This record gives sequence, C-alpha cells and structure tokens, in this order.
Amino acid sequence: MSTVSQRSFTGGEISPKLRSRVDFNKYQSAAAKIRNFIPLRHGGLVNRPGSSFSHRAKDYDKKVRLIPFEAGSNGNFILEFGMQYIRFFKDGSLILSGNTPYTISNITVVGSVATVFHNADGDGNLDIRTILSGISGDIGKALNGAEFECYDFVAGAFKIRHVGGAAISFPFGTGYTASTGQFQSPYELSTSYNEDDLFLIKYAQSVDVLALSHRFIQNAFLKRNADNDWQFDSFFGDNVGNGTITSITQVGTAGSTVYDYAVACVYNGVVGPVYQLPAQIPVVKDGLERTSTGNATLSTTNYNRVNVSIGGNWDNVYVYRKNSAGIYGFVGIATVGAGNTATFDDIGYTPDINNKYPDFSYNLNKAGAVGFVQQRLWYGDFTTFKVDGKYGFQVETPERESVIGSVAGQYGSFFHQQNVTDDGTVKFTAANRKFNPPRHIMDLSKMVIMTENCELVVNSDGSPITPSNLSVKAQSYNGCSEVPPIIINESALFIQARGNAIRDLTYNYSIDGFSGNEISLFADHLFEGYQILDWCFQNIPNSNVWAVRDDGKILCLTYLKEQDVLAWSQHDLDNAKVKSIACIPGGSEDFVYMVVERTINGQVRQYIEYLNSRFFDQELQKEVITDESATAELRTYSGLSQAVFVDSASIYDGRNFDTSKKVKLTSAIPSMTPDDIVTMTANFSLFKSTDVGNQIFLNVRDSSVIRCSIVEYTSPTSVQVTPSRNVPTELIGNYTSDWAKAVDALYGLHHLEGKKVSVFSDGFVDANPFNESYIEITVTNGKVTLPFPRSYVTVGLPYISDLKTLKIDSIQSETTMDKRININKLTMNLLNTRGLWVGINEPAEYTDGLFEMKPRNDESYDKPVDLRSEPDSINIETSYTKDGQVFVRQIDPVPATILSVHPAGSIPFRSQG
Repeated sequence: MSTVSQRSFTGGEISPKLRSRVDFNKYQSAAAKIRNFIPLRHGGLVNRPGSSFSHRAKDYDKKVRLIPFEAGSNGNFILEFGMQYIRFFKDGSLILSGNTPYTISNITVVGSVATVFHNADGDGNLDIRTILSGISGDIGKALNGAEFECYDFVAGAFKIRHVGGAAISFPFGTGYTASTGQFQSPYELSTSYNEDDLFLIKYAQSVDVLALSHRFIQNAFLKRNADNDWQFDSFFGDNVGNGTITSITQVGTAGSTVYDYAVACVYNGVVGPVYQLPAQIPVVKDGLERTSTGNATLSTTNYNRVNVSIGGNWDNVYVYRKNSAGIYGFVGIATVGAGNTATFDDIGYTPDINNKYPDFSYNLNKAGAVGFVQQRLWYGDFTTFKVDGKYGFQVETPERESVIGSVAGQYGSFFHQQNVTDDGTVKFTAANRKFNPPRHIMDLSKMVIMTENCELVVNSDGSPITPSNLSVKAQSYNGCSEVPPIIINESALFIQARGNAIRDLTYNYSIDGFSGNEISLFADHLFEGYQILDWCFQNIPNSNVWAVRDDGKILCLTYLKEQDVLAWSQHDLDNAKVKSIACIPGGSEDFVYMVVERTINGQVRQYIEYLNSRFFDQELQKEVITDESATAELRTYSGLSQAVFVDSASIYDGRNFDTSKKVKLTSAIPSMTPDDIVTMTANFSLFKSTDVGNQIFLNVRDSSVIRCSIVEYTSPTSVQVTPSRNVPTELIGNYTSDWAKAVDALYGLHHLEGKKVSVFSDGFVDANPFNESYIEITVTNGKVTLPFPRSYVTVGLPYISDLKTLKIDSIQSETTMDKRININKLTMNLLNTRGLWVGINEPAEYTDGLFEMKPRNDESYDKPVDLRSEPDSINIETSYTKDGQVFVRQIDPVPATILSVHPAGSIPFRSQG
C-alpha cells in the first residue's frame, strides 16, 4: 500500500484548466474544491467562522452598501449607506440616538395585535425599524429583531403587529409591565444618495473626516464629532464665505487719486478668493472695487474707509490694495462691526505683494475619484461649478480627464493663485492614448491614478508633487472597475475594468515602475460569467481578501505576497446572497461586516451581519469568590462553547462573571440529594416566575457541575430547586459566585423565523438539520425550545464546509493518468478539530456515502467532546477510480483545522527508466 501526502493548501482552489498541470508548482498545494474552508497562511485549512446577526438593514427592498470608518482610539465604525440615509454600527451594534429613552410601562396583547404603553407623546413619525431597534430589559429579548410595524399613534401609546400577520407571542403574558423596558431610535443622517448611486460613491478618510465623491452627486464631507453626532456637509471649495465691498468713503481732505481694493474672507485659516461677479452684472457690488478715489497722501487723518458686507462662513476679512505696478498686496485685516459687516481704514499701508489673494476658486461640484496623497486631497474626473460670465447663472463644467489637488495641508482649499507656490493647488490632465477618466487615486509611496483604461503614476521618482514639479507616466493598460482597489503593504489589488479579473500592482525596482499579474487566473472558474461588486481586506488574523460576487457568493483570497501565498476559496451562506462587505479593525483582529439578503418566512429581508472571530479560549479562566474559601480563586473552564460556526447567529450567555453576585443552597437537612427540594437564595434580584423549568448551574471546585432545576418560584431572590446529584459540602449553605443561569427556551429570533437552525450549547451540538444524529429545531414566533436547559447557547443557520483534493499524479514518475487507483485509508493531521466526514465522492446530500471520524474518546457523556490535535486515520470502502481524489466534509457547528491529508491505497507509481 502506498501513501501520498499533501502538506499545504496555499495554492487554493484552482481552475479545471490547470488540473493536468502537475508540473505547475502550485498543483501540489492546491485543491479541486475548497468551500467554506479558508486556506491558512501557514498551509492548512480551517472551516469558516460563522456570522452573527447585528441588525436589520433599514431597507429590505433597496440596495445597501457598507463603508468602513476607522477612528483609532475613538473606535471603528461601519456605515450603512442606503436610500438617502446613513446609519452607524460600532462593536457589532447599531448606534442609537442617545436621546432620553422612552419607557415602556405595559404591553397588552390581543391576538395578532399588541398595544404598547409608554411615557411619551404621540409621534406619527415613529417607525418600527427605528422604535424597536434599541429596546432594553426583558421586553427587548422578545422584540429586538422582530418584524413588526407600528400604527395608531396616540399620546402615550401605539400598536404593533407582525408584518406577516402572525400572532404576537411574548413569554411574559398579555399584560406584562416592565419599568425597565425602554427604547431609542437609531442615530441616522439624511443624504441625497439614491440606491443606484451607492456603489459609485468613492471615499477617502483623514482622521475623523471622510471625503465622499460621486460622478453625479455633489461632493461631501462626513465628519465624526461623537459616536451619535456626525456632520454631513456638501462641499464647494472650502466653504469660505464671500466679502462684498459696499462702498469706499474718504475721511479728511478729499482727493482724486485712484485706489483699487479687494477683500477676501478667511475661514478655518484658509484665505478664500475675491468674490467677483461678471462685468455684465454691474448693478451688484462684489469683492473688488476698481474706481475709488482719495487723497494722494493717506494718513491717520486723511484715509480711505472700506466698508464690507460678509456672507457665508468667515473668521476674518483680509483687505488688499493694488500698487503702482498693478499688483494687489495685503494691507490689513478689517474690523468686524455689527451684524455681518466690517470696515477697514487705509491710512497709507504699503501693499505686501508677497501676500496676494487667490485669483479664483475651483468650486468642485462632483468627482468620480478621490484620495489623500502627499498631504493633499485629490479629486479626479470632476465637475467645476461657476457663474456664467454672460448670463450670470450657475453652470457645471465637466473635466473628465482632469485631476486636481488641494493646497498642501488644507484639504478644502482649491484656489488658483496669483503667485504660484509649491504648496499651492495642483491641476493636470491624466490624458493618454485612450479616454482616461480617473476612477481611483491611491498612495503607494507614489501617487497612482487608476483610470478606466490604464494605470498612471505621478512623479515616479518619488519627488514632491507641486505645480512646477509634475510628471505623469502610464504604467500599464488594464483599466480599473468602479470598485475601490485594496492596498496591502506596498501592493494594490484591483478589479479590471470588466469586473471579472483581479490583478495586483507593485513597484518593481528592476524596471523603475509599477507592474503586476492577474491573480485570478489560477481560479478563473470562480470569476468567469460573474462580476465582483464589492470587497474588503481582513489583514488580521490571516491576510484574507473577501470579494462579493454578483450571484451573492463570496470568494476568499488568502494573500501573502512575500511568502508566495495566493489561495482562493468559495463561500456561501445558506442560500443567502451577500450584497456588500466591509472590514474594520477590532480588538485583536479585524472584523468583516456584510449586508446579507435572506428569505425569511417567504419574505426577502436584508441583515447586517459580521464574521465572528475564529479564535476562542480553549481554557477560559475566571475569578470566583465563595463563602467557603472567603478569598478569590482562579478557576479554569472549557471555552469551546464560545466558538461560533453558524450564520446569522444569536447568542445567549447566562454565565456569571460578577463576583459580587452570588447564590447559595440551604435546607433543613444537612445533606442534599436529587430527591430533595431545597432553597436557593440569591443576594440580588435574579429570579422570575417564568424561570420554573430553567436551571441554575453551580460549578464545583473539581470542575464538575450541579444542575439545580427550578421547581417553584418564591421571590426575585428565592426559588425552590432540585439538584442533579448529591451536593458537595462546599456548596451547602455557602454563597458562591461561580454559577450560570440555564434556560430551556430562547426568544427574539424573529430574523430566523421559520428556519431550521443549528444549536450549539455549552460545548454540545443540540440540533443540526444536516445531521440525523441530532433533533431538528425550527424557529416559531421568534422562539426555539431547547432539549435541555443550557447556560451558553448559540443559535443560527448551519452551513457545510467541503474539501476535495486534486487527482493524484506526479512528474517524478510515470503518470497515473491512464491507471486505476484505489484509496482505502485516509490519514489527516488535525488541530483543534471535531466531527469530520470523509470519502471518495462528493455526496448528493449531506453525508451520503461518507464515513464519520468518530469524535469521542474517553470523555464522560455529561461533558462536551474534546477537540483533537493529532493525526487521525479512517478506513474507507472504495473501488478503483482514475483520480484517487478524497473528499472531506464538516456538517456540524464545531471547529475543524486540517493541516495535511495523506490518502493511502493502491497507487500505481512507477519510476521512469
């Protein structure tokens, strides 16, 4: 019997066109299919982490796009752009308005209608997607995420009903009172973006400001002031106001000497241009007075007083006077008077011709590209806005191939200067042999402009870009799509103009320019016939690019250029469609957010979900205080229950980590057995009447657990329970903080209504519709009933992870292409893995024809199965085939890491003589 080994999957899933290329160096590290597995940078494979449900998108039937916003120590945000709105997410949650919350005093349910009573006045503008977004307290467990609508608003009350007409079911009865039940509206901004505009928005961030541009929509700035205080401003120039000279009067002895003055507003340290109306509109004054007269010698007693009216944004007004050479130079700052007025007394100041006002402003209206490079804000493919010189109305002038950069360090200043300086506005045309409207502007140590038809570099020698030092050179002629490129270290990945090929772009010192390769070539079957609509880069933990395909699938690229790691894999989410994707840094890794379109109860819905961390503490430590020891002690537990391998997940966590919250068991008899009913007392309000049937888990110092079933409710601090086994002395009559509340039902799962779900609880698989070894659980009225009370429960949609290896062949020996192979044993080197199924052929459904690698070793049945980190083998019943491929599948919501695969059997290798 022969054994072959595949020790790496850094080649990823490769195209069928390459599956005879045994001579190709990536063949030995590639696979025929990688679905919902992610190739690791190190060589192995891990099953994709599941997604968690964050919130419903505001719009169900319109496009929604996610855009990241990184604010450093102030947090990182995901912005939900929809039809004329923006919503904001932080740490997986929708940001609420921060206003004083409404308090729910009572809910009365009659059939499919519920009346909500609260402490606010009637508000006909309330909307269920806003009202029921931020409900706290027990009511929130039932309402948050529900598909309700609001109507019949009156003072202090409104009615809610299911969108689909289903009965409203609460676990609290029909007249539930909750003084702590409160709600707030989400924080939201209005925009002018319609749904078809969303994926043409270009953006670039500097500190707490996001510059937004659009080919057909007015440019804008989005500024963060606080988590629930953002400012969305339209953008013309830098918003500097206008100064108008209303008159110039002579004080003292009159004269006939001609003086010309100009005024310009200053705002946020930026000097604006002089406001000038066309000569064809002479009846209106402007910022330039050309024919004033005064005394030939100006002094403190004989001077010209310049009177100014100010409009728009301003901090100061600068005054300029023309000298004998016809140059306007700075003479002083006007004195602000009442209202928006100012005056300046010219007593004979000498014009400073080294300090001149800008001639005019490039009032940028719209732009198809935006970026920050070399301390300038750049726009490309822009439209300017100006006053028509003949008729006096506003006109737009498209400059499709033009690029303009702001004054250095002043991102709002786009001024044409009388005296050109190195820090002044830069403007040029990105023309080449084809029509080249810029689409993206990037900083790759040099300024790179991605256009519709080619890639350009500005000042390829790396020198500063100034109005007098400017060189534009084409690097390649591939063209770029509207999807923003991804910058990874010194390289950029971009989608070619037709949207179905991915290329990289890196500076190549040998040619003193940028060059790149098509990196989708190796897996072109994943791109042919499709387009990439959106993508993001998740740097930590595994250097992955996530790309959204137009059929709703996502493709994952593990990319580490310096180690020659380039591995594609395909991913799907339970027949759902991913519509947009974005990534922001989290605590110790980056988090990927998605807009996911799902069909729930026959209706199409869009959710905001995020991929969970695949890292979990296998040994979780927590501090515990008990009366018996009276001092804090550190205990260790399995952290496996925190692993999330289901999609659109919701999590219940009943574990206690607050050492001040304690419970104890007391009884009239000294011993406590499963036949006894004993009293459990809490030192705080813990219990409710609906807790009968639930359990309190008490952890023992030896790592065992006492499950105390609640049989009778006495008060918020006392219940009657029966223990699952004899209670050890350490827990009799002593308070302990080492407890967890286990429940037998979960509510608030309306986003999964009607779906068969997987349930992973306390390290056990309690339900999985893909595995006949477990029961099926369906979400009904937003509720699931568990087979056992559990203290940590993850509920979500199951998914399947598949690996299919390539045909066994070698260039070191005679080909096996024309020979028969029989694989009857498979060994895999595993790491932190449970529950794999293996075979030769991909099954038509679930596990048909596959063999399970039995997970349990010697653990007791009241403890979850340990993860394996060792080589594991299984015999497979097969027949002779031509390829010798093996197939591996994970169907359960548990982790799997495959480091290498080693099929063995009759493999007819013969050395070439």
